[in-house]
Amino acid sequence: MKHLRISFSIIILALCTIVATQAQTLVTPPKSIVTTTMKAQITSVDFYGSQTSFSRTLTVGNAEGYVYIQGLCDSFPDAWVKGKANKEKTSITFAQEQYLGQDFGLDIYLFGYRGDAAKHCDLTLQRNLSTGVLSTAEGYGFGEYYYDDFSTSANKYMPYNRYASITLTPSKAWEPADPADEPVTPDGPKVPVVVPDGAVFLPYTLSANSFRTGPLTHPARLAFVGDDVYMDGFCSVCIQTNTCVKGHRNGSRIVFPQEHFIVNYGGSNDMYLYGATYYMGDEDVALADLVFDYNPVTDTYTGQNGILISQGKFRETGLFSEYLQNPVLQGNPEGIETPAPLKGGFQQGNMYDLQGRALKTTKGERGGLRGLFIHNGHKFIR
Repeated sequence: MKHLRISFSIIILALCTIVATQAQTLVTPPKSIVTTTMKAQITSVDFYGSQTSFSRTLTVGNAEGYVYIQGLCDSFPDAWVKGKANKEKTSITFAQEQYLGQDFGLDIYLFGYRGDAAKHCDLTLQRNLSTGVLSTAEGYGFGEYYYDDFSTSANKYMPYNRYASITLTPSKAWEPADPADEPVTPDGPKVPVVVPDGAVFLPYTLSANSFRTGPLTHPARLAFVGDDVYMDGFCSVCIQTNTCVKGHRNGSRIVFPQEHFIVNYGGSNDMYLYGATYYMGDEDVALADLVFDYNPVTDTYTGQNGILISQGKFRETGLFSEYLQNPVLQGNPEGIETPAPLKGGFQQGNMYDLQGRALKTTKGERGGLRGLFIHNGHKFIR
C-alpha cells in the first residue's frame, strides 16, 4: 500500500486513452528463519513532543533474502515487520503500512516519517559495515490512518507510539541476508470475476464526485453469496464491459482488495481497482483496499476511501481512467417494499420475498426457499 506521486500530464494521457481493498494479514516469518538478539536504544516522543530514551531487546532474523524484526511496537511485542537489505547491505528498508494488529478495534500499522510526523514513509535502518550497528535518525511509529478535509496532505496517520530514533546493536556478529531477487512469476490468467449461478443483484444508486467531471449519480448493484460480495455498475469500464469485482463482508463492512483485476479493456489495457485517498492541491495518493461501511437503518454503504480505476497496475504506471471520491451506495431497491407489519425494518434471521413480504417457514423448509434474507443487517438473496 504505497503512496505514489501523480503527474497531471500522465493523468491527462490516461484519461484520453480510455474513454470510459481484504482481511489484514500479519507478517509471519518462514520456518527457515535464523534469529539473533539485538539491544535496541530507542528515543520515544510523547504527545507534547517530549523525548525519553529507553532500551529493549529485540529479535532479528534472516530468511529467504529478507530481514525480520520482532518487538518494535510496545502494544504488539509479538508482531514482526519485514524488510529487505540493499545490495551493499548498508541499509535495510521496511515498507510502510505493515499491519501489526488491532487495538480497541482499530487497525494499527508501521510507519516511518521525516519531519512532519503525520506524513509517513518507509522505515530505513542504516547499517555500519564495521560495527554492524543499525540505526536511523528518522522517526518511526505505529498508528492508524486518518484523513480530514482541512489537511494539506492525504499522506497521514494518527500515531499511537512514536519514536524519534532507534539504534540496534547485535549481540554477536550478524549481517543481513543477501537480498533476494524478486521472483519473476507470471500474474496468471487475468480473468474477469465470474458471478456464481443463482446470485441475485440488488439495485443501489451510486453517488460520488468524479475527479474529472464533478458530482455524478448512476445505478450500481450488489450481490451477496454468503460472505462474498459482488459489485457491478460502479465505474464506466464495468458498465461498458458488463463486468464486476468481488470482495468480502466483515460485519458491517464490505472490503474489495486493492489491485483487483477487473478486465482487459480495448485489447491492451488491463484495468485494476483500488481504494484511494487524494486531495486537490496535494500530490500524494494513498492506495488501500476499497472499504464501505454499512448503515442498516438507511440501507447505505458509505465509502471510506475513493474508487480508483487504474490502467495497468497503478504502482507501475501511475495511470488511472477514473477516480470517484466520497462514493455512497444508497439502497431502497425497486420492487422491494416494506409492508406495514415491518415498519421497523427487515428483521435478523427472517426471510422475505422480493416484494418484502415475510415468508413463514420452519427451520427445515428455510434451506429450500429463495428470497431476501437478512443477516447482520445486510440484505442478500439466497
